[in-house]
Amino acid sequence: MGMDRERLASLWRDYVRGSLRGEELDRFREALEDPATGEAIREEIGRMLSDASEDPFVDGDVESRISGRLMATMTMSGSEPHRRMLPRHSLLSVAALLLLVLTASWYVWMQRQTPEEKPLDGVRTQTMRQVPLAPAADHVVLTLGNGSRIPLDGMADGTVAREGGASVVKRRDLLVYGTAVISPLTPLFHTIQTPRGGRYQVNLSDGTRVWLNAASGIRFPVSFSGDIREVELTGQAYFEVAHETARPFIVKIGDARVEVFGTHFDVMGYGDDPEIRTTLLEGSVGFRSGSALTMLRPGDQSKAQRSGQNVRLRKDLDVHEVIGWREGRLHFEGEDIGQVCRALSRAFDVRLEYDERIRESFYASFPGEGRLEVVLKALEMTGKVRFEKNGDAWRAVPH
Repeated sequence: MGMDRERLASLWRDYVRGSLRGEELDRFREALEDPATGEAIREEIGRMLSDASEDPFVDGDVESRISGRLMATMTMSGSEPHRRMLPRHSLLSVAALLLLVLTASWYVWMQRQTPEEKPLDGVRTQTMRQVPLAPAADHVVLTLGNGSRIPLDGMADGTVAREGGASVVKRRDLLVYGTAVISPLTPLFHTIQTPRGGRYQVNLSDGTRVWLNAASGIRFPVSFSGDIREVELTGQAYFEVAHETARPFIVKIGDARVEVFGTHFDVMGYGDDPEIRTTLLEGSVGFRSGSALTMLRPGDQSKAQRSGQNVRLRKDLDVHEVIGWREGRLHFEGEDIGQVCRALSRAFDVRLEYDERIRESFYASFPGEGRLEVVLKALEMTGKVRFEKNGDAWRAVPH
């Protein structure tokens, strides 16, 4: 691809931001995919990026993390994105992808805005929305039926409680509920609450496995009795439900219910989010609001208002990325700035503010064990947003 370094840098920057269009975009894509030119282009971008190795956002072990873990993906379609893996023949090839995410893997937004998502015409008065940092415990906390609270972080493995005829055993970041020897006459409920920046797992007495995301809680009976198995959720959790044909498993969240017989699915409905999302990986679930029942198939995600109304189905997302939070990964697939800021606030236990004039959608994925500064830096590279430190908070403003 005959062009000088400055021209190549300009094309690559426009490509990342999604502003490269028409014939130039087609030629650049072809050059990247062509074995005869693609490697040379990536190596040249790697050399350009080596000049930025003093970036304060990049810590000392970036290269080892990249060479071992980084996989970059890029949107290569003008309407419906699909993923294209870039070869990793050398560290320079991988280093070239630092322009996208530094220590993260991601794919950029390209011409996929709906009319509702496009920036509004005219200039709007600046409106800052704050993502509140709600008081949170420093530990994952188990609340027993008698009201006792047990901080689980740092507690030695072993039996942490005996109540309702069942023992509760801690195994690192997992609680396991045994089957009650004698079921109590009155159902006994326990609650597990995670703080911002924390996650936890629990195996319920019926064998159902639950992963709790940050700032989430689940209330459940020590032992299930009757014709249904029912739990209450705040925040986000991934469930692998033990199959019982005769007793459906029900997750209550807000005014809605997710009904299951045995399946793998994710439910997200934080109190500060405007909607409830249910994502199905295996089996079959139904999202119920009042008398209306919406059935999901594997690969589907339902979105509904917190009241359970206005249910919509989405079928074009990578459901395995949706549950990447279990390993600490962050994933945004067409999210607005409010959703991005709320997720970052919960994941990193920080206060974030955002300007409502930012109307773009964000498509990005970041691996676990990242730093907030690295994630913000990568998001800034989209050319859609800029982050400023505002006292003890961060503020997202238009680029």
